[in-house]
Amino acid sequence: MAKYTDASLTIEKDIAFSNRDDPALITIKLDSYTEYFGISYTEDKWVFKVLKALPTKILTSNKEIAITLTASEENNDATGHSVLVINWDTKDAPLFSEEYYSGSYPESGKGNITLTTDIGFTNVENPKNVEVQLNSYDEYFAVKYDSGKWDLSILKSLDDATLSKNSQLIIVLTAIETDNTKNGHSVLVLQLPSNAIQFAEAYYVAEYPKSGSGTIEFENPIELVNAKDPTKVTITLDNYKDNFEIKYDANKWTINIISALDDATLKANTELVITLTASEAGKENTGHAVLVLKLPVEVVPEFSAAYYTANYPADGSGTIEFEPSLEISNIDNPEDIAITLDNYEANFDITYDNNKWVINIKNSLDHAILKANSELVMTLAATEVGNESIGQAVLILNLPAELAPKFSEVYYTADYPEDGTGTIDFKPSLGFSNVDDPKDVVIALDQYTENFELIYDSNKWYIKITKSLDDETLLNNQELVLTLTASASGISDTGETILVMNLPRNKGEEAPEFSKAYYIAQYPQKGSGVIAFEDPIEFTNVNEMSTVTITLDSKYYIMQ
Repeated sequence: MAKYTDASLTIEKDIAFSNRDDPALITIKLDSYTEYFGISYTEDKWVFKVLKALPTKILTSNKEIAITLTASEENNDATGHSVLVINWDTKDAPLFSEEYYSGSYPESGKGNITLTTDIGFTNVENPKNVEVQLNSYDEYFAVKYDSGKWDLSILKSLDDATLSKNSQLIIVLTAIETDNTKNGHSVLVLQLPSNAIQFAEAYYVAEYPKSGSGTIEFENPIELVNAKDPTKVTITLDNYKDNFEIKYDANKWTINIISALDDATLKANTELVITLTASEAGKENTGHAVLVLKLPVEVVPEFSAAYYTANYPADGSGTIEFEPSLEISNIDNPEDIAITLDNYEANFDITYDNNKWVINIKNSLDHAILKANSELVMTLAATEVGNESIGQAVLILNLPAELAPKFSEVYYTADYPEDGTGTIDFKPSLGFSNVDDPKDVVIALDQYTENFELIYDSNKWYIKITKSLDDETLLNNQELVLTLTASASGISDTGETILVMNLPRNKGEEAPEFSKAYYIAQYPQKGSGVIAFEDPIEFTNVNEMSTVTITLDSKYYIMQ
């Protein structure tokens, strides 16, 4: 995590590598925002540099950004990955305590003006950090914070022409706060002594349609004072004249959309503040009010976490769960959301199923990817139907470590032929649960290697007799218990199982025959005492157990 402030970057925890001693041999690259940030190793630590300040558009439309870091090392094709989440403080615009303020301009044209409600703010901690501007009337008036309150003072008297042509002044107040990219707005209504046409209210509200066409109704209908015939009144706008006009029709005033607002205006604003001017034929005086036109707000789908992890299954199929569970806020219906990946789209897709988001494996990752990586880092992008805004997060998909070949059975049996030549089949057929190509596997015996070797041919494993067992071995044993060890190229771990090879019995001689090929017992933690078998040892051809002696050989057979 890192905090971005005033074009500087503060990292919460220094970057380090758990398996490398010389960071100078490592290069770290950023997958995005390289125009704004750089990283280098200086003296004894990694240092981020702000190459260029983030633009206001990024700061105002996001709470944070995620950058994938890729670490590479000289003479090493493998890479390491991590994610840097950069956030910053976001502030709302200074919010005036009232939507409009009113007062009367004194006949003397001097001094301070007392307002019906004092100017104030609901979300400003230090008013001294706020400047209030009066737009085109800054020459005549000033709003200053002094002695715990805001005062409206007259800097210069209004000229006679302004006083004679207007009954009131509608002045837009703009609040600008230090270290805040957003400005607040309100309206100041100054009453002037006049009988000119007037709006019944100081401001009006309307909502711009998403379609960007048609007519717009005022939330509070326009009414005029001192206007005998509304059909002889013209209402004009001080801005956006190419987009709107105001007409009187069917006993009410409406806004006609001439041309839709452009995307830049819609994305940069949540509302437009437009001054309305009403004039009547035959009269010089005009009335003024303010129109607050609310614009559609596209809410960004927001992930519940900056990054998620998931574990790719060893069999490379099925679905994968997110950790933590993936949630998206600022939306009405998850089924209207599409989540896409910036990479590996041929292998995965993300769907909403049974009230949760899961990763579906469309195609298994190939062995080259699995061998070269311990994890995959992907960017998640969430979009909502009818909304161009995009929410982002990061997915770290952990890949399984290289697994040793795993035999499909814990033990196998085989019957040694009486003539001591040829090949021997496994019972059941020998196989592996996690090997794609058995030709890549070598199986070794722990003993009798001069007598046997294991061969894979014609899609099956079998035992080839390279030398017949000697008579002493055949006379003294009923079976041979051998350990099979399987190894694969490029994998250090091995898999093991047991082979019980039954030997031919001499006529008239029958050795005690165990009822099972193997038995399980649990070694005690204290390392002393009696160990009980999970299944009792029994013999199929012995009636008097006291006549049997059981001995252990010198090997430990560990079956997992």
